[in-house]
Amino acid sequence: MTRSHAWFWLAVLILSASAAAGDKPRPGAPEARMAWIENAAVKLGCDLDFGGAITWFSLKNGPNVINNFDAGRQVQMSFYGGPVPFTVPGQEPAPHWKHLGWNPIQAGDDFRHGSRVISYEIDPAAGTLKLRCVPLQWPLNQVEGECEFAVEIALHGATANVHCRLENHRSDQAWYPARHQELPAVYVNGRYHRLATYSGEAPFTGAELSYLSGRPPGPAPWHLWTATERWAAFVGDDGWGLGVWNPATTCFTGGFDGKPGTGGTADPSTGYIAPLRNEILDASIIYGYEYDLILGSLNEIRAHV
Repeated sequence: MTRSHAWFWLAVLILSASAAAGDKPRPGAPEARMAWIENAAVKLGCDLDFGGAITWFSLKNGPNVINNFDAGRQVQMSFYGGPVPFTVPGQEPAPHWKHLGWNPIQAGDDFRHGSRVISYEIDPAAGTLKLRCVPLQWPLNQVEGECEFAVEIALHGATANVHCRLENHRSDQAWYPARHQELPAVYVNGRYHRLATYSGEAPFTGAELSYLSGRPPGPAPWHLWTATERWAAFVGDDGWGLGVWNPATTCFTGGFDGKPGTGGTADPSTGYIAPLRNEILDASIIYGYEYDLILGSLNEIRAHV
């Protein structure tokens, strides 16, 4: 695993279960403390015990498409910086997480502690949700990041438009090299196992889509591609599923792990997509981005983009 392939760590996240699952709650579980918004087409839920990460997205009366096997899945904010490894007094990451470095994520940590939501506001009539949280460092045990995450979600038809913001206030003022940032990390259930995108030289002309399957050649477990239409989607055998569009980047990574075509929100099989940008996150940076989640057929997802 090398810094030039910062996305490589994601294999470990998928292929290993939570280090301390036990009987602790799972994000998006039936007993979860949820914040819900909906419109005539879709329903979206954020787990307030796990940083307000998106743990549910579905058609109004349909099944949830989001995977919640552990607190490293969901649809959520996730950032990377130095030092590598990242330690705090009296605690170091497990050896298999040392390469992650500084890694606050929205839902929580590998020990199934949930990140702390500090405020949220719902406008049911408008179908909007705003929230703020203090994220936990994924590789460490109940260690908060010196930062806050802010999220604003608005439903429009079968899509969710999401604005995200990182507000750093790190005591460590050192400069660290750029890292690939997940903008955002998106995990879907095993039923949606066909990864589709457009990576050709004629974007927005209706040219033939590409389907990425299996393990790519080389050491990396995930595909890394140039999405010239700036979107990718996981769909089922019927061609319906979830797409993600980030207008600010063409660099995407993703893939499928597990048994294709089966599994629900609590099961390990999952598809993963992340739009990426290589960014330096300064100690006091305010860094924002936006993306759309789109439910529909591939034709509908592409038409929206």
